[in-house]
Amino acid sequence: FVGIDIAKHTLDLYVSPDGRRLSTTNDPQGFEAIIDFLPEPRSCLVVVEATGGYQRSLVDVLLHVGHHVAVANPRQVRDFARATGTLAKTDRIDAAIIAEFGAKIHVHLRTSDDQERAQIRERGVRRQQLVEMIVAEKNRRRRVGPDTARSIDRIITALETELAQVDIEISVLSPFEKIEDPAAVVVGKHGLYITRGYRSGLLLPQVATEYGWDRETFLEQTCRKAGLPPDAWKDPDTEIQVFSAVIFGEKS
Repeated sequence: FVGIDIAKHTLDLYVSPDGRRLSTTNDPQGFEAIIDFLPEPRSCLVVVEATGGYQRSLVDVLLHVGHHVAVANPRQVRDFARATGTLAKTDRIDAAIIAEFGAKIHVHLRTSDDQERAQIRERGVRRQQLVEMIVAEKNRRRRVGPDTARSIDRIITALETELAQVDIEISVLSPFEKIEDPAAVVVGKHGLYITRGYRSGLLLPQVATEYGWDRETFLEQTCRKAGLPPDAWKDPDTEIQVFSAVIFGEKS
């Protein structure tokens, strides 16, 4: 288990149980150092704290190279540390505590799909911000003289150009439904969410139809997405959930 304490400019790692540590920078050079330092992908669980978005680039990199990654709620980590007697009220959470939290508490394994959904939300928020700035500039233009109006026109043009580049594709997912019989999976209708232990994988309904998969292949590929053996869906300890999705896109 690997704990990573994340700050705006720095990253501190702790590997359990051997106690190895690394401190590096929160930038692409630091990410390379972390990849070299970590055990082989899929051989450990990397747990990071959610820190106001400072963790996102690192999580993207770790997922891309194949590591199992979980993003922990800081409050839960602190509560765990207090409950185990490893943290006083004013103590600082460190990477070793985060690693211990990952080792003893069931955590949700982050997937590329989680990251993609977060990016979709960010694009939606950014689009709304751009629209609000354009409206504000247009309102401001009504109250100024010609020279200032020309300046505002340039800003509005730049904002509208930026807005035109914002593409949004959103998958609206139905509630997940646990199934006991894999034969209930309907290709083209159902998406799959498969979990076993701290591993999880999700594939949208359209993935199976785009690749021409049958039911068994769809189940196998979702297991692979979770970092599980392809036939893990046959294991009684593996939980299979299905859902539907409506996809729509928007371009301003």
